[in-house]
Amino acid sequence: MTLSHLFVAAWRLLRQDWSLLFWGFWLALGAVASEFFLVTAVTFFLPRLNIPTLERPVSPVPLTSQPEDLFWQLVLGYLLPLIQVALLYWLVASMAEGALIRSVWLATQGQERRLTLVQAAREGWQLLKQFVAIDTLIFFPIFLVVFLLLLVLAGGIIGVVVMVMQGVAVMWVAGLFGGVLLVCLLPLMMLLLPLWVATAVMRTLAFRETAVWGGVRSSVVRAWQLLRQYWPAITILFGAGWGIRYLFSLLVQLPLLQLAALTNWEASPFYPVLVGGLSLVMLGIYTVTQTYFSIVWTLAYRSWHEQTNPIGR
Repeated sequence: MTLSHLFVAAWRLLRQDWSLLFWGFWLALGAVASEFFLVTAVTFFLPRLNIPTLERPVSPVPLTSQPEDLFWQLVLGYLLPLIQVALLYWLVASMAEGALIRSVWLATQGQERRLTLVQAAREGWQLLKQFVAIDTLIFFPIFLVVFLLLLVLAGGIIGVVVMVMQGVAVMWVAGLFGGVLLVCLLPLMMLLLPLWVATAVMRTLAFRETAVWGGVRSSVVRAWQLLRQYWPAITILFGAGWGIRYLFSLLVQLPLLQLAALTNWEASPFYPVLVGGLSLVMLGIYTVTQTYFSIVWTLAYRSWHEQTNPIGR
């Protein structure tokens, strides 16, 4: 089955069973939250740092707490709750993805009666432990590196704030901090990007392998084999999914960017309404795209599996 046939078949299946969007909603929720997390953090957190700007000259301010206290306040007050919420969402999204994969797979097997939401939820719950094991096996090294980088970055931010509050020139601090980031973090980020893409694809394939045939290690091995064998089609499919979601995200956020450039958006009473409205619009768009491309990946896995195992596994 060609990619064009996969896209048409996925859209036909989505039109036949709109209940699949319920599971896609939980997959899209995290994507929308991540889109507006940075804007919310900047709006809420940075004004409270009392960092001097061009309109507010630098003046030494006595420190009310030690730098290490500021560091742990940032970690325990902001980073740790964020990690807890992310872990909870990860479990819910993994269960929803399992329910969506099983619903699509059984629908492609010619079954007349489709899974109800309760039956699909039960299928996703049964797959949750295996999905968590796959994510741990695939993403734990990257998660550990990113977590350490966040700690280092948090320490660097605290150091910058302390230096600025003590009266050090802002340009000197910015140059020093930017130079350290450029030398230390840029090569690592360039390495993490292709590694993250490869592991994300392996996760997608391994989820479908274990949802159909079971097993954790064997699913990861099988996903690696499929990635090596069908990497051109996988690259096109991954790029199409990412590109379409990015395009929709840019189109939805464009009014917000224009408002931020033309008005005092932070003080505007319409800003929360605009952000909330755009969030709902983006959530609806992401729900459709996440569900659609999850169906495409399941159909693609089914096609690749049949080509490599024509008589069955």
